[in-house]
Amino acid sequence: MPKKDKYHDVAKQSLINDGWTITHDPIYISVLGTDFPADLGAEKIVAEKGTERIVVEVKSFLGLSVVNEFHTVLGQFLNYELGLAELESEREVYIALTTTAFYRIEKTPILMKSIEKFSIKFIVFDKETKKIEKWIKQ
Repeated sequence: MPKKDKYHDVAKQSLINDGWTITHDPIYISVLGTDFPADLGAEKIVAEKGTERIVVEVKSFLGLSVVNEFHTVLGQFLNYELGLAELESEREVYIALTTTAFYRIEKTPILMKSIEKFSIKFIVFDKETKKIEKWIKQ
C-alpha cells in the first residue's frame, strides 16, 4: 500500500464532513498499461456525492520549494486525467490541500497561470476544523 500524505486522513474526514461517501481508499488509475497508485507519499481518495464522482490527490506542500512540489502535482493531475479519459470514467480529478498550502500557491503567479491553463481543480480544507473551505474548478 502506498504511503499516505501527512494530511490524508484530515482531507478524508473533511470530505465525509461535507457529505461525501468514500468509496475507494486508495484507488489505482491505469494509464496505457501503467497503474498509478499514490505517488511520492500521496494517496488517492475516491468519493461520491449524489451524481458527482471524484478522485482526490492529497498534497501537503510542506517542502521548501512550492514550485517543485507543484510540478509533481501537475504531472500527477495530468496523468490521472489521461487515465480516467482512457477509461471513459465520469470522475473528475481534484487536488486536496490545506488553506496554508493553497495560499503558498496563490502567491506564485506562474503557478496560478498553470492552474488556469491546465484547468486544475482543488479542494481547499482547514486542517484544524476538518472542513472544506472552498472548491476551485476552472
